Amino acid sequence: MPFINVEHKLITFVPDIHGGRFTDPSYHVPAFYEVWARWANDGRADFWRECAERSREYLHKSIHPVTGLNPDYNNYDGSLLGNNRIIGDAFRFVKENMVVKILSYKGVIFGSEAPNFVELLVTQTEPGVRGDTATNVTKPATLETGAEIRVPIFINEGEMIRVDTRTGEYMERA
Repeated sequence: MPFINVEHKLITFVPDIHGGRFTDPSYHVPAFYEVWARWANDGRADFWRECAERSREYLHKSIHPVTGLNPDYNNYDGSLLGNNRIIGDAFRFVKENMVVKILSYKGVIFGSEAPNFVELLVTQTEPGVRGDTATNVTKPATLETGAEIRVPIFINEGEMIRVDTRTGEYMERA
């Protein structure tokens, strides 16, 4: 997956099969593309100038017109990632009575933030295979919120784990 989405001529969130489907407004700095267009000497000056123009257009669509704030992630057309919901993907890890931030301006809610890290119970996962000593071997697990993530093979049902809600990744045992 390329660093720049060639179809949209916009930077990807993460150049992999998942993050390449959306972008993060904070990554958009059109002036960098202008510098590359002028000084890179890679034969793609026109491409970099078009990326700069597209990035400016994207920022105008993405940035809130009153507050000047931007969401964490967006589709390439500038719309909010996740069907224009204020509640983002990180909320699949939030359980009852957790503290979350609600972002508002003059009483209008325009965003929300889940905690960066949460401790959750593993409610379902297959037992690890004994003797499998390969590093970074993972397996699927369902958490108490219903979210599904990949965990190391040594994690068992009933264990508490720490999850990074921004990436959806297992961090450590809690």
